[in-house]
Amino acid sequence: MRSLLGFMLSLAINIILFTPAFADLTENRELNLVADDIRMFEIDCGAGNLYIRGVEGLTNIEVEAEIIIEGINESRARDFMDKYLRLDLIEKQGKAVLTSYFDNSMPTTLFSFGRQSALINLVIKIPQNMGLKIDDGSGDSRIENIFGDVDFDDGSGDLEIEFINGNVNIDDGSGELVVSNIDGRVIIDDGSGEIRIKDVTGDVDIDDGSGDIVVRKVGGSVAVDDGSGDINIRHVSRDVDIIDDGSGDVSISYVDGRVRR
Repeated sequence: MRSLLGFMLSLAINIILFTPAFADLTENRELNLVADDIRMFEIDCGAGNLYIRGVEGLTNIEVEAEIIIEGINESRARDFMDKYLRLDLIEKQGKAVLTSYFDNSMPTTLFSFGRQSALINLVIKIPQNMGLKIDDGSGDSRIENIFGDVDFDDGSGDLEIEFINGNVNIDDGSGELVVSNIDGRVIIDDGSGEIRIKDVTGDVDIDDGSGDIVVRKVGGSVAVDDGSGDINIRHVSRDVDIIDDGSGDVSISYVDGRVRR
């Protein structure tokens, strides 16, 4: 018994002494671009959370990037970051362009122990009168206080957009969508996840795979093509058109125009 106990203790000590440390690596970077004559901002980002806010009177685009690498030791993580990180903010043909992702050519065997991830969280302030075109991989996103059109292509993660003076176009894979206080029209092509829309002056057009849909206070018309999930629509100034409803309850009330199902 003593021999077995001694062997197990020796093995535990060796594991502690010879297993490399896998502490998280976190690095913060800031990017700035003068944006006096720029009216469109294009963003290509991968994994990580995204927050964008329009600021009245701001003349620069200000980006705070939090880079997080987990699953490899610090030395290898820094080598990995130097080789595969793509993080740039430039002006190109009259537009501001932000690139923020890890190159997909990185080897899949690089992360080999336990939890493993590489992501970039972004906090961005932009001049208020600027349109947005975003291609986002994964992570939660929030956009607010923009005086321009917003075009958002999202892979996965919750998305919240509010206080937009312009049209909103969303192509979303999965995750909850919350859209409110939009002075313009809203077009959504969604794979899965709950959709909640409120206070839109223009038309609302939804093509949804699955998930509940709640629409409130729309100044234009509402059109819904839905696969599954409950639909609840109230307070619409013009028509409501349910093009298709695969499954789920449908509730429609306080519509000034026609209701077609």
